[in-house]
Amino acid sequence: ENLLTSATRPLLIIDAGVLNPGHTVRFRVTITNRAGATGYSEIVLEVNVPPLAGTLTVKPSSGIALQTEFQIESQAWTVDPEHLPLTFNFQVVVDGRIRTALPLSRGYSQTIDTVLPAGNPASDYELGVQVEVFDLRGASSQRSLTMMVSDGDLSIGDLRRSLGLVVAGDDEDAIVSGLGSIALTMQDPDECADHGNGTVTTYLAAPPACKAVLDERRGFRTQLLSELRKVQREMPSSASSLHVQGEVLNSMVRSPLELDRATTREAHTMIKAMMATARGLKGGHNGFHHVAANTMHALVLASQAQAVPGTGPAPPPSVNASAARRLGPWVDSMAGVVGAANTVHHEQRRASVSADDVTMTLELLEGISRVSSLSVSDQEDGQKAVQVSTSLFSMSTRRVSLEPSGFVPGSGREPLEMAVPGTDATVSLPAQLVDILEDQDSAAGSGEVMLLVWNYADGPLPQGYGPAVGIEVRRLGSPFQIPFGTLEVPFTLQLPLVRRISNVTNPVTGEGFTSFAAYFDVLTWTWKSDGISKVAGSATTVTALTTHFSHFSVVEVVAGCDGRPLSGVVMDGCMVCGGDNFTCSGCNGIPNTGLTRFCSGHGQCGVDRCSCQNNYYGEECFTYCDNLVTCSGHGFCDADFNGRRCNCMDGWAEGPNTYPGPFCARRIGDENGTLSTPAPYMKEDDSAGQLALILALVFTILGVCCVGGGVYWFVSRQRAASQKIKKTIIDFSANDDPHIGDPPQKVGQKKPLLLEAAPAPAMLAAPAPAPDEGTWEADLADATATFSYGPNSGYLASAVAANTRTNMGQLAVERIDRRSRVIKNQIMGRQTMAKYSAPVGVEEDEEDGAMIEHLLPTNGNGNGNGYDESGHFEEDVAL
Repeated sequence: ENLLTSATRPLLIIDAGVLNPGHTVRFRVTITNRAGATGYSEIVLEVNVPPLAGTLTVKPSSGIALQTEFQIESQAWTVDPEHLPLTFNFQVVVDGRIRTALPLSRGYSQTIDTVLPAGNPASDYELGVQVEVFDLRGASSQRSLTMMVSDGDLSIGDLRRSLGLVVAGDDEDAIVSGLGSIALTMQDPDECADHGNGTVTTYLAAPPACKAVLDERRGFRTQLLSELRKVQREMPSSASSLHVQGEVLNSMVRSPLELDRATTREAHTMIKAMMATARGLKGGHNGFHHVAANTMHALVLASQAQAVPGTGPAPPPSVNASAARRLGPWVDSMAGVVGAANTVHHEQRRASVSADDVTMTLELLEGISRVSSLSVSDQEDGQKAVQVSTSLFSMSTRRVSLEPSGFVPGSGREPLEMAVPGTDATVSLPAQLVDILEDQDSAAGSGEVMLLVWNYADGPLPQGYGPAVGIEVRRLGSPFQIPFGTLEVPFTLQLPLVRRISNVTNPVTGEGFTSFAAYFDVLTWTWKSDGISKVAGSATTVTALTTHFSHFSVVEVVAGCDGRPLSGVVMDGCMVCGGDNFTCSGCNGIPNTGLTRFCSGHGQCGVDRCSCQNNYYGEECFTYCDNLVTCSGHGFCDADFNGRRCNCMDGWAEGPNTYPGPFCARRIGDENGTLSTPAPYMKEDDSAGQLALILALVFTILGVCCVGGGVYWFVSRQRAASQKIKKTIIDFSANDDPHIGDPPQKVGQKKPLLLEAAPAPAMLAAPAPAPDEGTWEADLADATATFSYGPNSGYLASAVAANTRTNMGQLAVERIDRRSRVIKNQIMGRQTMAKYSAPVGVEEDEEDGAMIEHLLPTNGNGNGNGYDESGHFEEDVAL
């Protein structure tokens, strides 16, 4: 908080009063290059001790302004002899709406003899006297006291004589000081005190006696201002002389009612020239912006006191053009505001103003921008904001960089956050603003950002529901706003809210009031809301987004029933926010008629009424009328009467009955006869519905039967196929003599060699026949089924009965052929033959000469393969 610049920048600025007097301070700067190597430099400074323990006395302690001679003395100061000589600056201070510190003398003298101006009549003519003592190195200390100095009922004639004595001297400093004392002595006249309504605030509202006094005093103040301008030409341009001239000018303009429009413009021209001189001083202006701020404060009040009603709020085009040349804060940026302004409903102090009043106000606003610019003229980019405050306005101004790297050097492209201490006004500016300047091919350099907050009661603009807040971004040294136009990226601002927003709500439309932000359009002299959107609000602030720069304030606007500002959403006739009367209206769209869009379930909404089903009538299709039943078959339902009566055929009378009838049941001329029997009571639409229901039921039953039959047929067919396959598979039995063969032979195809199944166990002991004995039969039964093998069983799981022949077309012939070929090859292998202990005979096939190996299995009880005791074939090793 004590550093005005960042500690990482090449320039370090420390706030005043941070270092303790009499202490020794060492400053070190450390530098690191890109390679990481570091170095440092140091400097040791002694903090100067200002003059101490001095006194201030004034003799006598009271007197009459411009008549009593006072002796002011300051002594007994303790200072380092090396810091001599001392300089004494005597001044008087008059508080009030505008604080004026009038210099009396500056020099080496510790004692002065002088007359003094009158004190503030509002505080029993209390006048402050001060002395500021400087040593050789510029360190200073102050002493002050208060005393009583009355005005002595001096007339304008007495003041003119005093002026003659003052200007007759040859000391410019004494002349300037005398001019200031005379001006401060001119207090508000008693003739202009309206005891019923307070002090008169405008010249036009003053009573005749007051106007006569004001006219005389206005002329004298103009004379004082002219004498000051003459002395200025002879005085040197220095910071101290500028301060004296500025304070004297403040004393001349501190009474708003005693300045006419010409004098106000003359004073404004003089203070602008002083600010230009202060900006050019090499040694700095030593805070002259504070003096200039007080002067602008007085001139704004004077301009308001001179307001003259005009014919309308908008100045003529010639004045607009003049204002455009002077008005930096708005006119350029307003060119980017597109679209008609939204209507702002709020109570504002917006009296019709004259064109000259508008121009004067714009000129003064420009002058305050110059004060803001002067306050940062001695600063560096990124230094902390400078605060300038009077009882009329407060503002923060910060010097920034307009380079693409961002507002504050070294901080990156962070938003610029600014606030005005003591107020709720804040602003956050996006770094994209510098990109706009780059796109405009503008020189970057340095800039200034100002946030200005006016006093709510005394601001120069029409009054809203909070103080006016001005936001400007300028180039360094310029009082004019940079013409950004309409921004693509809006910035955020927070505005103070002072007046209470109305809580009245329209019971019919649901509309109420809410706070909103608006900008001031200088071309129409009204508040508008284009390019602004509300983000949040509270009892004391409103946060909004805006796309252009201007003066802003809080206003009261109409809120829709949805609570959104200017939304235009209202309650419909059904008391639904934003509704279209749907929930409480019939098909005709008229709310609250008692009709509905349901049409009693016997119709649907048409263009503007219910479209009813057959035999139903009325606005909501609630009345049932049937030609056969209601009209007894002798008439027709009358739609003009909503089906509650019938138009009878010739020869039939409607009868005395009322709805629901029956009507048309009596012949004409047969009043004593019996009623005609009406047709059977059956609604046409009901008969059609019953028929449709019966047909639907019949077709449903038929469909279910068909689906069930199909499922039954499919399951039965699958079960039959499964049983048929099972019947073809049998196990080997002891009495069977199955044969294994290949698939049936095609015509002309040679039969393959066959392996005959082993005989029954009883025949195993018989010697094996020789191959040439013709034991093997050439024509064995053809295989009619497949063999089945387990994955590792190694034995025949099933076979086909030799005496059973089935239709091979239903089986997988290819699979049978493949498995049969594998079995044959395994049997013929030598390794398989070696597993059997029975002798093996070989015979040659008579047709193709192939050798046939006869394998005789051993007894099932032995070590080889063969039949077991039950007659089943066993195999120890997998084939």
